[in-house]
Amino acid sequence: MKLNILHLSDLHMSQKGLPYLRRVIDGLLRDLKTVEAEHSAKPHLIVLTGDIINKGENADTEFKLVSGELIEPLLGGLGLTQDQLFAIPGNHEINRKKTSEEIELGLDLKLKDPSSLSAYLAAAPANPSGFLSLQEKLSAFAEFANAYTNQSRVFRSFFYDAYVVPFDRLKVGIVGFNSAWRCSQFGKDDGRLLIGLDSVEEAATLVRECDVKICLCHHPFAMFSEWNGKAVRRRIAREFQLLFTGHVHDSEVEYLHQIFGNVFVSTSGCLNSAEKFNFYSVVQVDLAKGVVTSFLRKWYDERGCFDGETEKASEGKVSFSGFRTGNEETTQLIELSEVRGLLQETTSDVQLVNPLEGIAELTLRDVFVEPIIRDRPSFERENDESALYGIDDLLRGSDNLVFFGQSEFGKSMLLEYGERFILTTDRRFEGKLPARVKFADIPKNNYKGIMHVVRRALNDNVTRDQLERYLTDGRIILLIDDFNDRNVEGHEARCSMLRQFYAEYPKCRYILTLTEFLSQAFHHDALRWGEGFNAKTYFISSFNTAKIRRLLLKVSSTQSFDVNVMLEQIVFYFEQLQIPVTPLAVTLFLGVLFRDRGKKNIQNEAYLVENYLETILEKLNPADRRSELV
Repeated sequence: MKLNILHLSDLHMSQKGLPYLRRVIDGLLRDLKTVEAEHSAKPHLIVLTGDIINKGENADTEFKLVSGELIEPLLGGLGLTQDQLFAIPGNHEINRKKTSEEIELGLDLKLKDPSSLSAYLAAAPANPSGFLSLQEKLSAFAEFANAYTNQSRVFRSFFYDAYVVPFDRLKVGIVGFNSAWRCSQFGKDDGRLLIGLDSVEEAATLVRECDVKICLCHHPFAMFSEWNGKAVRRRIAREFQLLFTGHVHDSEVEYLHQIFGNVFVSTSGCLNSAEKFNFYSVVQVDLAKGVVTSFLRKWYDERGCFDGETEKASEGKVSFSGFRTGNEETTQLIELSEVRGLLQETTSDVQLVNPLEGIAELTLRDVFVEPIIRDRPSFERENDESALYGIDDLLRGSDNLVFFGQSEFGKSMLLEYGERFILTTDRRFEGKLPARVKFADIPKNNYKGIMHVVRRALNDNVTRDQLERYLTDGRIILLIDDFNDRNVEGHEARCSMLRQFYAEYPKCRYILTLTEFLSQAFHHDALRWGEGFNAKTYFISSFNTAKIRRLLLKVSSTQSFDVNVMLEQIVFYFEQLQIPVTPLAVTLFLGVLFRDRGKKNIQNEAYLVENYLETILEKLNPADRRSELV
C-alpha cells in the first residue's frame, strides 16, 4: 500500500508571467504521467505549501488564475476531487495594503515568550477589533480556500486547519499551519514568525487516531523566533511523521531525528514563472515497507520538460526507511494487505485435467461449481432432508472446518476455491492470509518445520519473523488437503506434528479435507488435536442434475454445444456405468462426448471408460502400481 503526495510550492502566479508558466504547467501534467508509469506514483493528494500567488494586493485576479491554470487541470488530469487538495498561505498571500503598522509593531512588543503567545492566542477570538483587522491581510486566501470545500476538514481557524482524510482502510491526518500571520512590511519576517505550541497540541489531538500524520508549514523553522522555532520543531517531530514546507525556492529532503520523534521533511522548490529553476516533487510513502521516497523533478528549460533532478540525488530520488504508522496493529494490517496483493498477483489457478479437444484450457474460475455440502455423511442419510450449506457462508465464518468427501468429489478444488475466496473477499478477510498446503508436505519430526511449508504456500512473501507474528496473532488460515491420507509415508508422525503446531498456534484457523470412510468414528479419531480444538464437520455429496447442468453451462461459454443434449447423455452413462457423479468424472465424460458432439450417442463406450480410467491413474500418478491394475 503506497500513499503518493504531489508537493507544490511558491507558484507566484501572476498575469505577467502567465505565458511561460502555462508552458511549465503543461510540462508538469505530462511529467506526472511519466512519474506514474516509472515509479507507480500517481498522486492521491495535492499539497500547496504557500506563496501560491505573486502579490496579495492582486489576490482576486491571481487566485482565479491559480484555479483555472493549475488546480482545475491538475484535479481533472489526476482524477482527483477538491477533497484531495490542501493549501496553506505563505508571505506572498499577505495583502500589504490591509496591514496595520500599529497592530504589527504592537505584536512585536507583546509576544516575547511562550506564555505571552499562549495568552494572546487564547484571547484573540474574543477581541473582534484587533483580531479581525489582523485577519484582513489574509482574507483573500481564506476566500480561495473556502471555494474548495473539503469534506475531510474537521477544524478551521485563522491559525491552522485540520483534516482527517480516508485512504483505503486507513485515515490520513493533515494539519496546515499558518506561519505567515506575523508577516508584514513593517520589519523583517525573519526571526519574528510564530506558531503557538498550544495550536500544535490542539491540532495533534484532532488527528491523533490517524494512521499517517502530515504537517504543512510554509516557512522553515530557522525563520521563527528563537524562543519559538526550536520548541515548535520538536513538538511537530513528536506529533507528526511528515512535514511539507516551501519558501526557500529550492528542493530539499531530509529526515530529522529528534529526541521526541522523527519526521520526514519535504521542501519543494518553486514552480515560478519568474525563475528558470522550477521544481516539484512527489513523495511516496510505502506503508508496508516503512519507506518514504521523494521523487525530485526539475524543469529543464532547454528541453521544455521536467525530469529527475539527478544533480541532487541519484536517479532523482531520495529514500528513507523507518516510517511507521500510528500503531502496531495498523502496521501489521498494512503488511498483510501488501502480501495479499502479491499473492493475488502470483497465485495462479490450478490447471484442471482437461481432455476437451478444441476447447480453451480451463481453470478453476472457469468451471468451479459449488459442491453440495451437507451436515451428515451419505451412509447416514436415510432420506434427502439433511441441511444444505453454502461454501461462501462457511468460509465467511470463523470456525475451524473439516470437509469429508469420497475420492474425486472435489475436495482439493474446494480448498483452491477457498484460498481464492479468502484473497479476493477483502473486507471480510482483512488481515488474514490463506496458506494452502498438502498433508504430504508436513514434516515428520519437527513441528516448527511447518513454518517453512506455510512460507512456501505464501510464495515466500513474508519473512520468518513476520510469519511467527502472524501465526501467534491468528492471521493465518491453513487449508490442509488430504489430512488423513494413509498412503503418505509417516502418516502418524505428520499428524503428531500438526497437533503440536496447533497447540503452539491455536489462534489460527484450520480448514481440512479428509476422505470419507465407512466409520464416522474414524473421522473424529483422526482429529485428536488436543483440548480446545473445535471444528465443524461437513460432507461433500455427489453432483445432482442441477449441478451437472451448471458445470455444462460454464464450459459452454468457451465452446458452443447443446447443453440439454450433453446433459442427457452424461446422465445416461453415469446411470449405466454406475460411476460416482464427481466434478472430475463429469468433465472427463464431457471431453469424450464433445469429440462426437454431432452424434446422439458415443460410438465407442469402451473408449469412454478407458479415457476415464487413464485420467484417474494419471492424476493419482501410481506409476509403480499400474501393472497391478492391467
